[in-house]
Amino acid sequence: MSKYILCDCSSLLDLGCGEMHIRKYIRPNVKYFGCDYKKRDNDTIICDLARGEFPDITVDTIFIAGVLEYLANWKDVLRNCREHCIQLIMSYSTVDLAPVRSPVWVNIISDSEIKEYVASLGFRLINAEMPNENSMAYNFIKE
Repeated sequence: MSKYILCDCSSLLDLGCGEMHIRKYIRPNVKYFGCDYKKRDNDTIICDLARGEFPDITVDTIFIAGVLEYLANWKDVLRNCREHCIQLIMSYSTVDLAPVRSPVWVNIISDSEIKEYVASLGFRLINAEMPNENSMAYNFIKE
């Protein structure tokens, strides 16, 4: 998914950063902000998306991988992204690809529902692909 990051991206917010995997794939001149519900390193922005919190930071790109499945308020999170970035890169295990859901996932969203909702927020889909057999990767740009 790192291949989607815009060439002129100068800042990236990794929502639900976990082990911060994307960090090793971004250019050194891109300012990285890791955000999670608990401290992952000394620079982690502590923010619990599931409780409706959202970091007060504006960046070029927001990256969300393997997170939305755990959020009942996924629409609120994506709506907040609209105000804080120009590019949204995200993944999701859609019900189309993963009809058998993990018991810890709290929502069931189709590929078309994701695309339609993010488009309603003013983003245009640039790329969508299957990085593995159970999930979709999406690259959206704000119009």
